[in-house]
Amino acid sequence: MNLNNKNILITGASGLIGSNLAQKIINNYDCNIKVLHHESPLRNVYLEENIKTGDLLSPKFCDDITKNVDVVFHCAAKSYGAAVMENDPMLLVKDNIVMNINMLEASHKNDVKKFVWLASTTGYPNTTDEVTEDMMFQGEPFEKYYAVGWVKRYTEVLCKLFSEKLKKKLPCIVLRPTNIYGPNDKTDFAKSHVLSALMRKVIIKQNPIEVWGTGTDEKDVLYVDDMVCAMILAAEKIESFQQFNIGYGQTYTILELLEKIKHIANYDAVHKLIPSGPTMIPVRKVNINKARTLLEWEPKTKLDDGLKLMYDWMKHEIEK
Repeated sequence: MNLNNKNILITGASGLIGSNLAQKIINNYDCNIKVLHHESPLRNVYLEENIKTGDLLSPKFCDDITKNVDVVFHCAAKSYGAAVMENDPMLLVKDNIVMNINMLEASHKNDVKKFVWLASTTGYPNTTDEVTEDMMFQGEPFEKYYAVGWVKRYTEVLCKLFSEKLKKKLPCIVLRPTNIYGPNDKTDFAKSHVLSALMRKVIIKQNPIEVWGTGTDEKDVLYVDDMVCAMILAAEKIESFQQFNIGYGQTYTILELLEKIKHIANYDAVHKLIPSGPTMIPVRKVNINKARTLLEWEPKTKLDDGLKLMYDWMKHEIEK
């Protein structure tokens, strides 16, 4: 399926992934696109007729926005950083489940041709091994990911249900991204993830730079443009239920990432470990060979280049 001349809906269009996906499609395809946002303002400039505002917790609204849509990119989600995930994990549960069910039901009812949904690697069991797509249910999620991990797992089961178990099929493609970063990421400490938080600390010249935990946690971080390219390829190439890991394919420790950011900023402050600070899984490695093979996708943005692009954007945002 080529996206040209198709009716496209992107939920969560004010977020990191949704905003960059919308811009990529607008720049490269001649299609009818609708971008949906709720509470957060849109980051990009759109024609007024392309913008939809509403709450995905409303089944009626979901029904209305999925009429005459060919492809849904469901990027909307309630997401938070490590502190919220550790201290109040239920914030990640109810709204996300309701939004996902509403969008699946409405898309199914209205004969959407393809539904692309963002899952997560948080659903994988606790292991230091490289995880492949078939390992998702081979054990419980990491304890601090228990709530969000099971929300993602449950929605994956729903995607399989709508794709394969009903008389009328809704082809669903599930992408499991690692830690995505880039322009339009969250910059406030309360909601930002670790890479964005580290970058903000360097930009505001925190000294010493506070690092939660030991700094040895290993993260796979992927630049957002590579993520949205994988999403578009999935919509174009895949015709049935599939799940894909989408990541850089290499891990870096928190302290290694911090050193790269400091080098970009030419800022030589020392760091200070905060052992009591909220931390997540110590190691998460992902195998991306399935995406390489079936999507013919490969991450193209080198880490240093992606960090520089994000740093320039965030510095401008903070100064502004």
